[in-house]
Amino acid sequence: MTRRIRLLVLDLDGVITDGTVLLLPSGEEARSINFRDLDAVTRVRAQGVEVAFLSGEAGPSSRQIAERFRITEAVWGAKDKLAALDGLLARLGVKTEETCYVGDADRDAPALQAAGIGLAPADATDRAREAADHVLDTAGGRGVVAEAVTLLERTCTFPGHVAEESTAS
Repeated sequence: MTRRIRLLVLDLDGVITDGTVLLLPSGEEARSINFRDLDAVTRVRAQGVEVAFLSGEAGPSSRQIAERFRITEAVWGAKDKLAALDGLLARLGVKTEETCYVGDADRDAPALQAAGIGLAPADATDRAREAADHVLDTAGGRGVVAEAVTLLERTCTFPGHVAEESTAS
């Protein structure tokens, strides 16, 4: 049976970024993002999947990344990722089994294990890799989301698929 995914939840540092934070003389932080990930988020949204960030960080650069990805659903400052995921799912009315979570750190492990599908970047911690259903070939910040979306497109159905099937009959 093919799993139906309605929500893609992404950790920020170590998934969207490579986990590096540049501390600028001005006191601001700088991080890099991958355009393949931006395109993948646009692509999966077009198929009816909601995308959210769940991050232990809460600073301005994190929110700037969310703005760039046009992500409005986010949990910031989440040190207990499982509790934060549960709260997000309750708020959005999405079942755990309809969720894909992508995370790279030890604190992501409980959420990776709980989600319908847990994915970890190639350079995730051992605990995150063990908790994930699948370890991706790509390292954090290097197109992890693009690889994750491609994998989901091959193995899952999305809300947009249902609409296409119903109009085709």
